[in-house]
Amino acid sequence: MTSFFTLVRKDLKSYFDQPTGYILLVIFTGIVSFLFFRTALTTQEASLRPLLDTLPWMLAIFVPAATMRLISEEQRDGTLELLMTQPLKIWTVLASKFVSGLTFVVTGIVLTVSVPLALQSAGDLDQGAIVAQYIGTLFLTASFVSIGLFTSGLTRNQIVSFIVALSIIAFLMICGMPLITLVLPSGLGVLVQDLSPLTHFAAISRGVLDLRDVLYFVALVSTFMSATYLMVRGKSVSRRSPLYRNLQLGVAGLVILSVVVGWFGRSIEGRLDFTENDLYTLTPATEELLASLDDVVTIKLFVSKDPPVQVALTTREVEHFLEDLEAASKGMVRVVKRFPDESQEVADEARRYNVPPVEFNVESDGELRIKLGYLGIGMTYTKHMESIQFVQSTDGLEYRVGANIFRMVQKKPKKLAILYGHGEKRRDAMLQSFRDQLERHHEVGEITNDGIDFNLAPGGFNVGQIDTLVVAGPTEFIETPVLEQIDEFLAIGGKALIMVDPVLVDNSNLTAERNQSTLNDYLN
Repeated sequence: MTSFFTLVRKDLKSYFDQPTGYILLVIFTGIVSFLFFRTALTTQEASLRPLLDTLPWMLAIFVPAATMRLISEEQRDGTLELLMTQPLKIWTVLASKFVSGLTFVVTGIVLTVSVPLALQSAGDLDQGAIVAQYIGTLFLTASFVSIGLFTSGLTRNQIVSFIVALSIIAFLMICGMPLITLVLPSGLGVLVQDLSPLTHFAAISRGVLDLRDVLYFVALVSTFMSATYLMVRGKSVSRRSPLYRNLQLGVAGLVILSVVVGWFGRSIEGRLDFTENDLYTLTPATEELLASLDDVVTIKLFVSKDPPVQVALTTREVEHFLEDLEAASKGMVRVVKRFPDESQEVADEARRYNVPPVEFNVESDGELRIKLGYLGIGMTYTKHMESIQFVQSTDGLEYRVGANIFRMVQKKPKKLAILYGHGEKRRDAMLQSFRDQLERHHEVGEITNDGIDFNLAPGGFNVGQIDTLVVAGPTEFIETPVLEQIDEFLAIGGKALIMVDPVLVDNSNLTAERNQSTLNDYLN
């Protein structure tokens, strides 16, 4: 172990004994920060997304430049043979060079911490997601360093090592992009997409550390480190000896195992949600809804047997979400996967659930073809039926599924009234989308006041007969008797949703003024 740390210190010292290492760190940090802040102010969101979009491509250049000398310089100076004659295991030498290269690159990544610190001063960052994003960056960097170490052992020329490493990394990254996957058959396109580190890095950068993605990066590092070991060890063994043949077989077996685990490990479950509000974990409200079910909810997932590449990853994420939902329901939710493109009977069933096929452009043999794909959800509970025609993204999917289940299982819809008469937003004007969502689950009406008493609302219920009162951004003074009525309503168990507009905007004149009737004093 002492020799390992001695070798690590030697390689790290060689980085910082000359100005090249400092120049690389300054250039990397400066360009990454510049590219981030150039677009960060236009996103109107305190997020590291602009950084994560450019960071893999910057690492694709920075890592080969930082690792190109690790073995090639030893070969050029003849010191590699001296290391081989020492009582050191080759794995110790390679591991030390891997750790030293990784440490140097991670130093550059640590310097980018100034970016989230600057954002934290201007917005509310999801710190858990940032931790996951930097963990994903560490895995991505480790895989690139293993590739750089492998190409450094191929040649004595550092420039050649840099070009070959850059080519391999660029190939792996580009193969998962639409310009490649869309021209391949769907099945092959999905496999090639899984081969790209960008696919797995994007999954972790959401704030979720999935075991499948971790295994991919571990397998990628293992593959190139094994190949590097074979290459370096082969320099001291005769190519015709049985030992070299056994070495080849052993390394080949390890590489194949790594590829199988990394490429086909999609069925392995296990993940950690680092996001601050557990965005990718079932919420307590959903768990409470599932616990209240008194009969089985059947969820039918209509997907293509051979999904288009454009929705392959989304299809997989939807399947994982429904698996989590089924497991949390303790048998009260049953998920069935159906393939409408396999039989007309299933296609007719999808049509009954109002789940139509969606057209996707597929390029093949120089021709642009239209391919139909399914990714919809149908739900049944007793005699009730709900559906989601097409799932474009898993963002908000839990709410959509939970809202549909809630709509089917509720016995008596709650009654909700929107107050008006004080400059509030009207139900049929500025609250149309809000009203449409509410009316899927509730009886919604409007209610006004005449002095102290509330009149009957259009829905036929008064303030004593409603469950929730909505006050949507009043812009005129609300009389004290009305506020007292709201107090009384809340005192007897009623609920209220009060929206506040602190600023009044006149779009015609492009002017704004403070709203003096925001109910802030009342709420305080």
